[in-house]
Amino acid sequence: MALTRIAGIGANPYDGLITGDGRTYIAGLFGEDGLTALDLWAEAPAPRRILPGYGAGRAGLPVYKMPHLEGWALAGDQFALPAVGQHEILWADARSLEETGRTLTHGQPVFAMSQPGSPHVCSRRVATRSGSRCATRTG
Repeated sequence: MALTRIAGIGANPYDGLITGDGRTYIAGLFGEDGLTALDLWAEAPAPRRILPGYGAGRAGLPVYKMPHLEGWALAGDQFALPAVGQHEILWADARSLEETGRTLTHGQPVFAMSQPGSPHVCSRRVATRSGSRCATRTG
């Protein structure tokens, strides 16, 4: 088996996940508003920036706990992704990886976990006493 190095992922990738079907790899980028995705089934996988600049125009908040990708959810056909340095969950279409919405939270989300087989997602956040809240995103 050969190892293939792919350039252009980002300056500081810190974590990654592979979708359940093994097709898409998503890398978290430390210090950058956005992520990078690779289509692992492509003949020559090329980095694609997704959710670029999701915090643009807003002051970034101090990050007390970095969300890791095992804490990002797939609920139906939507990814729920904690927005690093912001008070919101980002939603992206699982096929196109385009942003489909945002859910405001009462603190910085650390993870988003989905209820299997449903669109319900719960988020845990930092800097609050009772940190878990659940939300449903449809359509």
